[in-house]
Amino acid sequence: MVQQVLETEKKAEALIKQAEKKKQQIIEKAKQDALGLISEQQKKVDEEQDAFLQEQQEAIEKKKQRILEEGDSQIAMLENTSKKHIPKAAAFVLNLFKEAVEKP
Repeated sequence: MVQQVLETEKKAEALIKQAEKKKQQIIEKAKQDALGLISEQQKKVDEEQDAFLQEQQEAIEKKKQRILEEGDSQIAMLENTSKKHIPKAAAFVLNLFKEAVEKP
């Protein structure tokens, strides 16, 4: 009878060890699965972030080009306007100079 109890205890200990080992395997698999899911989600987030940043960069580039084109247009307009006024400005300066020279 004592022998039977000892054998039962050994079997129980073996079952406990086996259950503990199985538990650790399940925990390890769950950790690996979780890390895999986290990695996949991080990859998706990174891809979405890259796509968003690319879109923003393209929008910024378009806005920059539009502003540069507007600036070029304004520069051309100002150059044309100033070219029209150069003869008047030169005549005005010459008249001022003549008046200054003619005064005693």
